[in-house]
Amino acid sequence: MSWKDHPLAVAAATAAATTAVFFTAIIPTWMKLKDNEIETLKTEPTRLKSELDDIRGQLQRTEAENLKLRRDLDRLSPESLFSIDDVYPRGFRSIRIGDRLDLLAKVYGSEANLEDEDHWISVKFRKPKLFSEITYYYDADAKLKTVTFILFFFDNKNGRTFDLLKQQLIDRYGQSKMKEVKSSRHKIELEWSGINNHIIRLGDGTLHIERSE
Repeated sequence: MSWKDHPLAVAAATAAATTAVFFTAIIPTWMKLKDNEIETLKTEPTRLKSELDDIRGQLQRTEAENLKLRRDLDRLSPESLFSIDDVYPRGFRSIRIGDRLDLLAKVYGSEANLEDEDHWISVKFRKPKLFSEITYYYDADAKLKTVTFILFFFDNKNGRTFDLLKQQLIDRYGQSKMKEVKSSRHKIELEWSGINNHIIRLGDGTLHIERSE
């Protein structure tokens, strides 16, 4: 028997061949795959950032278009403060429940002072309007902070503004849907519920709008 045919020699030769294949083929292929994975990981953040920037840009364009449409609708609406299709007072429809808080500065930044009181933002107008102030409430614990309900304040020393708002609400939504409720301050308010999935409450110097549950 030749030494080459000896079982130990055959085993050694086989092991050597396997080792050679391992180092000359398998390891380089594996390393190339890992290099490709590393390159992919390096470029992934850049790709994701680019996609995120695109989404943000689309969102900003959509928000700007929505604000323009709301202002256009305000100008085209009848003289009445309210309409069958829109519970928000005419002239104050740019910000709605569900909108992001950062839109407040874009809409009111040039005509009002904004104060963030943690849970709500007060918008105090520099020039007299029907409403002297608007408070936009939000959930301070939410990651994305949006308007949850809105409180409009008006001067009601002579009672005329209250009577005006009451009559316009009756004209638009009917007296049969109006009911008297007690507010959190134990004062009587007038409430219209189920108006386009919203609740409207009119009090002494306040107009409250929130979504129906």
